[in-house]
Amino acid sequence: MNLKTNLILLCLLCAALALAMPAHGDPIENTITKIFVEDRGRPVDDFVNFSMNCHGSLPEWWPRRLDDSPNASGTDLVFHYSIDCQPEGCAIYDPYDTWMMKIISCDVNGSYKGTQFLFRNFSGDPQPECYSIMNADSEDNELRGVYDIDDNNCFEIYENSSRLCGKLFDINGNDTEYDAYRQCTDRSQTELSACKTRNSQPIRVNKTELLSYPIGAEPTRYCELMFDLHPVNGAAVHPIFSHASGIAHRSPVESLYCSLLSFFGAEC
Repeated sequence: MNLKTNLILLCLLCAALALAMPAHGDPIENTITKIFVEDRGRPVDDFVNFSMNCHGSLPEWWPRRLDDSPNASGTDLVFHYSIDCQPEGCAIYDPYDTWMMKIISCDVNGSYKGTQFLFRNFSGDPQPECYSIMNADSEDNELRGVYDIDDNNCFEIYENSSRLCGKLFDINGNDTEYDAYRQCTDRSQTELSACKTRNSQPIRVNKTELLSYPIGAEPTRYCELMFDLHPVNGAAVHPIFSHASGIAHRSPVESLYCSLLSFFGAEC
């Protein structure tokens, strides 16, 4: 077999190994979420203690159960975090590994200056708006990110382009067609980078914060949650976000797998 055939077989083997991983080993990305709390449109001036509690259901075999007793609606507590948030904001490091959870709703409850608050049905998902960090490897302290929806749109364009490139590849070793294939894939990669750059925006996390990430490697995703304890002018009490619509961020393994499928003219 020639070199190019060997490379194809190696790629297929890598994809097979990724797919053979246990389902409960869902690939996750290190994530930092910054939380900002306001009171009547202004940042709070004291600590806010609050909890996010999401109820729903889990598969019977799921190993992690937070609470064996269901709530009033008959659903289990499937996701939870608590934090003391200082006036300038706070951060959590949960990767939102909720892929097997059927979440019905999330509530937020806590206290501010001795007064209790409770937001029922705060959201349909604990994960707020998230961004892929663009320049995490650069020396710049100021970072930019691409919103999940825009990131997926850019990758979809890249997949379509790569699928066309795959039709130029000659497995029998035609050098002319192989060169055309390489030029095509280089253009696709350049277009992907340009698309992400066009859709990037400043994010409220900096390189110093990434370097101080307490769990393993630096995060590659930034999420942001902001809510108001007492909104004014008829504004919503809190954001309603749900990722059940199918707009979801692709993990690195899934992106690799989709790229391999595109290479051979198939789709995810």
